[in-house]
Amino acid sequence: MSHITPELMRAIQEVRLEVLRDSFAAADRRRAARRAAKLGNSPRRGATLRGLLARWVDRVRPLTSSRQAASWDD
Repeated sequence: MSHITPELMRAIQEVRLEVLRDSFAAADRRRAARRAAKLGNSPRRGATLRGLLARWVDRVRPLTSSRQAASWDD
């Protein structure tokens, strides 16, 4: 005699579908974040002035001497 009722089976299937939907949505978010990072538009650094300045500094800093870069950190 089975203890799994049709209602329980439906509930299990609904939960499975919800978990699948959530995992696909998370994968889409990760994919979009990777794509944005490749384009230089990191989600952590939006198109704000501060974010643009931070990206510019990240690009310029390796081009400067280490002594000059160290003085910027003071």
